[in-house]
Amino acid sequence: MSLRSLLLVAALVLFGFWWSHPGVVVVESEAFDTTMLARLSEDPPPDEPLQLDLAGAESLEWQGITLKPRALLGIESRVLGRQPYRFGREAAVSNVDLALGWGRMADPLILSDFSISQSGRFYFWRARELPIPASEVIRSSANMHMIAANESVRAELRRVRPGDHVRLQGVLVDVHWPDGRYWKTSMTREDSGAGGCEIVWVHRLERLP
Repeated sequence: MSLRSLLLVAALVLFGFWWSHPGVVVVESEAFDTTMLARLSEDPPPDEPLQLDLAGAESLEWQGITLKPRALLGIESRVLGRQPYRFGREAAVSNVDLALGWGRMADPLILSDFSISQSGRFYFWRARELPIPASEVIRSSANMHMIAANESVRAELRRVRPGDHVRLQGVLVDVHWPDGRYWKTSMTREDSGAGGCEIVWVHRLERLP
């Protein structure tokens, strides 16, 4: 077989794996405390995320990984970007990121001045001339690692696209692996860079008009 043929076969195998690999991971709702989930707000405010800290919430053991609930989270926001991830231990827990914006970072006129991209589990923004202060951009947007709670959420995460107006409710979680490695969620909207992303177990997701 020629080198060209080998490369073609390898490309087809890789494409087949990419196509068949699930878009998001599902950790069923029944795994979490139903009393805790009952505190999730049906209508989070559009100006900023609603967060309720969870002190002493029990951890969830899932496929050898520990998920530690840190806070309830409710957001009404604009989707700034969507990026799937296929490889790495993090992708086995959360293999799609959404960059979300709220407040003025959900305004299409404001967003038209920005160039937005995602890679390496981060989201990046650029603007030739900032229409709002950089501190407000940081405070009013974030890259979030998503974990679906059910097939309905899983389907919505696969359908959602940049520009969509969405409402979600979920739980911020820390992730711990048996070998001692961990992945911590952000607990504030004031941070950026490494450690500034939220890890969200999404209990409910809906696209709004």
